[in-house]
Amino acid sequence: MRKRQFVLRSALAVAAVGGVIATVAPAAVAAGPRADLGDIHTLGDICYGRGWVSGSADDAQPGATQFWVTFTRWTPTFGNQCGVTVIVQWRNLDTGAEGTVPVPVADTGTATNANRPVLVSATTGSGRVSFTASTDRPHLPPATVELQVP
Repeated sequence: MRKRQFVLRSALAVAAVGGVIATVAPAAVAAGPRADLGDIHTLGDICYGRGWVSGSADDAQPGATQFWVTFTRWTPTFGNQCGVTVIVQWRNLDTGAEGTVPVPVADTGTATNANRPVLVSATTGSGRVSFTASTDRPHLPPATVELQVP
């Protein structure tokens, strides 16, 4: 129990320092068919780690967006699986449609399954779509990014 408290407190301290360092927002870029959110620093079930979300309209059906979601633990779990639910929030800036997609992801700690992306699709409609992500655990949210959906 003491190890778990130590790991959680250490993870929160690292997350707080990371939040201070990452306060500078990236410059705005024209929306393309692909966009990466970057890191989502978060606590998992029993660990600290990072989530990653990438969106693409390249391979999806017209009016749809695909999201690749991964989670990588950064602290030891002593052989246990660690996971989190990443919640992708999207909004079509041209039509006003919006939605959320919950995606459970885990790092099993095994070489064959660690960091395997989960692919989900959302019917966002054509136009400029902004998206961001959060988790069901304490986290540092990434910036919101846009992509162009045909």
